[in-house]
Amino acid sequence: MFEIFTGRDVIIGRTELGNIPLVSHQNTDNGVVKYIKKLNDRHIFDYRYTIYLADRGVFYASTQFENFHIGTRVKALVFKDKNKISKEIRLFFVSTINKLQTLFKDYLINATNKLPDLKITLPADSKGNLAVDFMENAIKAIQKEAIKSVVLYEDFKINATKEAIKKH
Repeated sequence: MFEIFTGRDVIIGRTELGNIPLVSHQNTDNGVVKYIKKLNDRHIFDYRYTIYLADRGVFYASTQFENFHIGTRVKALVFKDKNKISKEIRLFFVSTINKLQTLFKDYLINATNKLPDLKITLPADSKGNLAVDFMENAIKAIQKEAIKSVVLYEDFKINATKEAIKKH
């Protein structure tokens, strides 16, 4: 399903500030360690068709929302079939990979240049094709639930503030 690219060493202190995210193996700030100028000898990945994976340590998968470079200890997984890839599909793959991090325990200790040979079962339609609609709808439902919980929490805070003001 993917073309896999391996990041090469990037000495962050020697890069110039710019507007291209440099993704590392960290799981903070969505993996972005710095915004840099284009590295002439490196590939810029099209975010619309790419997810990335920290291939050592945290083994964390994510996606960007702008084109990016990858650095040390990062794999870029570029979807081969670009016709059916949406933000929701990228997010579905990312969440599926991240839920399976326990399968990578041995790999974390003894990392190599090759991703573990795993088969991840994905939802399929009756013809065996990826159930793209299901994946997109699942992510949209999760997003709606997350937004709903934030709204409910904010309503709770507002009501608590109103009650506190009434008491004083």
